[in-house]
Amino acid sequence: ADGTYVWNITCADSASKSNVSDIRTLNIDVATPTINLETPADNAWSNDNTPDLKFNFTDQSSTASCTIYLGAVPYGTNVSAFNNTMTTITVNASLTSGTNYTWNVTCTDLASNTKYGTGRNIQIDTIAPTVTFVSPANNAWTSDTTPDLYFNVTDATAVNFSCSLYIDNILNQTNTSVARNEVSNGFTVVSAMSEAAHTWNITCTDPAANTINSGARTLNVDNTVPTIALQTPANNAWTNDNTTDFVFTVSDNLDTSLDCTLGINNANYGNNASVIAGATTTIRLNATNGIADGTYVWNITCADSASK
Repeated sequence: ADGTYVWNITCADSASKSNVSDIRTLNIDVATPTINLETPADNAWSNDNTPDLKFNFTDQSSTASCTIYLGAVPYGTNVSAFNNTMTTITVNASLTSGTNYTWNVTCTDLASNTKYGTGRNIQIDTIAPTVTFVSPANNAWTSDTTPDLYFNVTDATAVNFSCSLYIDNILNQTNTSVARNEVSNGFTVVSAMSEAAHTWNITCTDPAANTINSGARTLNVDNTVPTIALQTPANNAWTNDNTTDFVFTVSDNLDTSLDCTLGINNANYGNNASVIAGATTTIRLNATNGIADGTYVWNITCADSASK
C-alpha cells in the first residue's frame, strides 16, 4: 500500500557469517494528487490580464510540480508547490480582453503521478463601459422635483451593469441590473430636489469592476411661478390710442429670461419671448388697425424656462 517503508539487505555465507546493509527509506505512492482550485471562482470576471490563480493539492508527496493552463497553453509553473498549502501562480503572459478562458492546474508529485484538475472559466475584460446621457438635455429646465433621468450604457463584452445616480456629487440611488444598449435605462430621483441648478451624473461598473463616470449635466429645477407687476395703463385707465403700449415687470426665483404674452379679453395681442427678469418691459398691441372703442380687460402671462 502507499506509505513510507524502511528496507535493508541481510546476507549470510555458508559459514553462517552474516552482515546487514545500510537502512534505506522507500516511499510508495501510486495515487495521483487531489487538486482543489481556490480563486477566482468559476465564471468569475477579471480586469487583470495577468491574474493570480490560486489552488492547493493534497497528496502523500510533500511537494509537487504544478502548472497553470489556460486551454491547452501553459501560463506558469511552480516546481515545488507544497502539499495542502495555498499556492498562487500569476499568469505569465497578457490575456486578451473580451475573451473567456478555461483555466486548470496539472500537478506531478514526487512519484511522477500526474493529475489534471477540473477546469474553471474566467472572463477577461480590461475595458470600461461607455455611458451616454439620453435626457434631459444639459441645462434643461423642469418643474418636476423628482424628475426621470435617462442614460444608456454600452460595452464590448458585458451585458449587465451596476449603475448609480449622483445628484450634486451625492449618491441618490443604485440599480445593480442595468441592461446594455437600453435607452430606457433611467432613474426617478428618490427625494425632492430643491429649486436650484443641480448637476447629475451616472457611474457604471461592469462585472470585471471596470468603472466609468458619465461626466456631469446641469438640470435646473424651478417649481415657482413668476411674479408679474402691471405698470401701465393703470386699472380703469382711458386712452385715445387704439395700439397702446402695455408696460410691466416680471421676476422669477431662478430664471432670467421669460416668455410673456399680452392678453386682451382672453385673446393674444403681442408676445416677447425673451423678457429680462426684473426689467421694465413694453409690449405694443399688435392689431393691424388697432382695436375698436370699448372697455377691455388686459393681462400679461409669463412662463419661465420650466414652463411655470
